[in-house]
Amino acid sequence: MEQENSSRPESLYTWCCFTIAAFALIPPLVVFCYGKADAPLPKVVQEMRLSLYYPQLLSRDGQIGIDLYHSFIFAEAWSDGLSPYGPLPDRYFRNYSLGRAPVHPPFTYWIYRSLVPLGFPTVRSIHTIVKLAVFFLSIVAVLWPWRDKRILFPAVFVSICCIFFSPAGLSELERGQSELFVASAYMLVFATVFQSRALWPFLAGILASLKISSLLFLGPFALLALAAGRERFGRIALALAVMFVLLLLFFPYFPGFARSIIDGDLLAGGISGKSNPAGVSFALLLPFYVGKTVIIESTLLFLGMLFFFHGKEQRAGAFLVASFPLAVMLVLQGIGFRTFSWEYKSVEVLALLPGLYLWLRAVRIPPWFQRVVASLYVVLLITVSHLFPFRGGILLGGRTDMAWVYFVASCMFLFLAVIGMLYGIRNPVEYKKETV
Repeated sequence: MEQENSSRPESLYTWCCFTIAAFALIPPLVVFCYGKADAPLPKVVQEMRLSLYYPQLLSRDGQIGIDLYHSFIFAEAWSDGLSPYGPLPDRYFRNYSLGRAPVHPPFTYWIYRSLVPLGFPTVRSIHTIVKLAVFFLSIVAVLWPWRDKRILFPAVFVSICCIFFSPAGLSELERGQSELFVASAYMLVFATVFQSRALWPFLAGILASLKISSLLFLGPFALLALAAGRERFGRIALALAVMFVLLLLFFPYFPGFARSIIDGDLLAGGISGKSNPAGVSFALLLPFYVGKTVIIESTLLFLGMLFFFHGKEQRAGAFLVASFPLAVMLVLQGIGFRTFSWEYKSVEVLALLPGLYLWLRAVRIPPWFQRVVASLYVVLLITVSHLFPFRGGILLGGRTDMAWVYFVASCMFLFLAVIGMLYGIRNPVEYKKETV
């Protein structure tokens, strides 16, 4: 019986992984078989073709990776002795016409400034290789302690599927985005709940510093972890400390960076009064400022629950049981917080896949609750990655359809997190942080 109980997390986890992989791989295989048979493609098979979720955008000189190109412009200006947050001459934007406002912290432009002499095509290649390497190495680091092929191989394989065989994942690569760096930071921070690794939150803070939007998850999650128990979970806050230090190192640029936050895609419309939300922003569904407060209200709800519980062990147990659905909820609400929030951010949901195993393995909770949470996470990841049949124009093609998916899913995981906390307070869980 003991051996059966110990194998249950592995069985459930591998089922989750291979279910996601099937949705990613079966459609391309069907299209491939039809092509080899030289047979006409039925309409349903035509819709199985893999393509970018967003149309490809090129700079005026024909470069792909348009979002990275935007960052490269400000890094180039800095390397020429100009402030990336000040007015820049028109010559820097001769090949770019999508906006002139800087959107990243000084740390990001400082890193790319040193690469400017290599030229944009080389920088784009380095950026893509490094972010993929960091993401997959993070998976290996989190799951390596058990050296179990039943766990490590499916997690890596599914991640490959959700990045290279997913319209949303391909768009993240094509646009030259940095979401895989942010996703790696989320992965390491969540794993710190269950494993004693001082280096992980430190590295997560460095990776998260590349995009200030990472605070939308790291801030509330660290706050709730500290409320649950500073002695046990306080190390998570190191990620925020690293981000704060990296901001202080570039303090002379802070006023310009602050203006970029107000005018950028995080809070656009708040100061000017013009709100034109797009993508999966909750502001598409709710009044502008109400959409911005969803994650704040949810965080306050769980803070209130934790402070209501008496005793360190009670709070720690409640947080542990609720930790995975709580993390999924915060990721979804963090994505929905932005005014312009695009669906290549689905890799942030993928980042919690290794953490699912840690949660299943470390916390003794009812099997039915494990299955419900794991199954809903699988459905969510398949949907937000736009694996067939959840591709635009098939089932979810309306302007606000995916925004509703993110919002409703965040509410579902909020409900599951509440159930988890209530169970944890009434049934103290046995838990020992991994040190292997």
